[in-house]
Amino acid sequence: ETILSTLHIPYVLKPDLDQLRATLQQLLATPRPQACEVGAFLSALLALYTRLTEYTAVEHYLLSRHL
Repeated sequence: ETILSTLHIPYVLKPDLDQLRATLQQLLATPRPQACEVGAFLSALLALYTRLTEYTAVEHYLLSRHL
């Protein structure tokens, strides 16, 4: 949670970050997490990573068009 709060995440990715936080909190609150809870966290992490990669690619493209 501390690491997540220090990241600079663009506003458009906030729903993905919120989903990741929710699954992380559920995972940490469970004494013996089941595979489905770990899977939900990993899925949310992958979704955020994918969206962040897409966002970065678009941002890079737009910046290169202005140079």
